[in-house]
Amino acid sequence: MRNRILGKKYKEIIILLVVILVIITVNAGHRVEHKLRWYDKAIVLITAPVQYVFTSVIKGTVRLVEDYFFLVNVKEDNQYIIRENAVLKNRIHQLTESEYENSRLKKLLLLRERLAIPMISAEVVSKDSSSIFKTIRINKGENNGIKISMPVINYDGVVGQIIRVFGDYSDVLLITDPNSDIDAMVQEDRARGVIEGLAKNECRLKYLERLDDVRKGDVILTSGLEKRFPKGIIIGQVQDVRKKKFGITQEVIIKPSVDFNRIEEVFVVVISQ
Repeated sequence: MRNRILGKKYKEIIILLVVILVIITVNAGHRVEHKLRWYDKAIVLITAPVQYVFTSVIKGTVRLVEDYFFLVNVKEDNQYIIRENAVLKNRIHQLTESEYENSRLKKLLLLRERLAIPMISAEVVSKDSSSIFKTIRINKGENNGIKISMPVINYDGVVGQIIRVFGDYSDVLLITDPNSDIDAMVQEDRARGVIEGLAKNECRLKYLERLDDVRKGDVILTSGLEKRFPKGIIIGQVQDVRKKKFGITQEVIIKPSVDFNRIEEVFVVVISQ
């Protein structure tokens, strides 16, 4: 019984669809009229919701595909921009480093022209800032004419002196090492003393008489009397003056003009031995 009812319903649906098709076929053969017939209205009424849903699905699918490709393109563009920014940043760093290097080399050349003495340029290749020794190693040695005790300077002032020489490199004892001593003078009142390292990136000027008028900020220069360092090379500035209640001397603390943490290029002064 149930199967008969379902079969009847199916037949009715099939008949309805056939009628609709016939109407559409007949209507297609007629000329276009401005007024819709009753069966045209019926067809529009039946098919409009289906067409709307179908059109909406198509539009949504197209929009989804367009958005996908747009996002893909945006991602590729972003990756390209990131790569380009990395390249440009690296280029900027290279240009900046070249500018700094050119500036340092220019200062070294000006120093060589001002002193007008034989000098050998060298680069710092390593540093030793242990509690025992304060030294740096440079890339010039015996093969370049470097000898022990030769003075080492740069455009900021006195660096130290050669203590060991090898074929292609040498070790420089810095003026901040306690084993270093350089004859020096105060630029302002010409008082003389000896610079000794304190192993704390500081030095002290020893053997100054108590009555010497030395003040904070005074400039300390090489005296040239020991015939090693050329006269007038800056060593540093007075940072502190300590006078004891008793005694004939005073202790003067010196801040070196050279920043030994950032030193990269030096000159070895050639002296006859």
